[in-house]
Amino acid sequence: MRNLESAIEKFQSKVKKLNFQSKDPLQLEMVKEKISRYKAEAEFCEKNIEEIYGLSHWTMLSDLNESANAMHEFIFETYKFNTEWDEDMANYLLKATDIEAANYLMDEFFPRFEEFIKSYVEWYQDGNVEKMGEDNYIEQTTQWKKKFTEEELMKFYVKEYCSDQFNINN
Repeated sequence: MRNLESAIEKFQSKVKKLNFQSKDPLQLEMVKEKISRYKAEAEFCEKNIEEIYGLSHWTMLSDLNESANAMHEFIFETYKFNTEWDEDMANYLLKATDIEAANYLMDEFFPRFEEFIKSYVEWYQDGNVEKMGEDNYIEQTTQWKKKFTEEELMKFYVKEYCSDQFNINN
């Protein structure tokens, strides 16, 4: 029994150390599902806009907005990637209809994000980052071995290695 508990503890500490193991394509599929749901709701709303009146119309628009926000929140909560950092995307989404926004997220943003997350996880697991504690990391590729929170580490990586993919604003 003691050996089993010890094995479980070792496994749990290994999982904690490789915190980004959960940020794999399975999580990316959830991002894609959320974008797909948003897109389906946007298309339904546009097709049925003339038939929808009063409260149901506002409820539907509210659900659509909730679906869009849920997707951005999921990306942030899961990856600590703030989609508003991508200035080009943020500017586009302000002007786009819901269907245009959904298409952009599915066809433009998601493929870039998927590649980005894979490269981030690879960079992290390659020994460039050491987890020191809860939300406390040391990035080892700079001569300073700077300490970061998970969100700061993500932003550092985006600015340092992905400025060609994402036009980051502050």
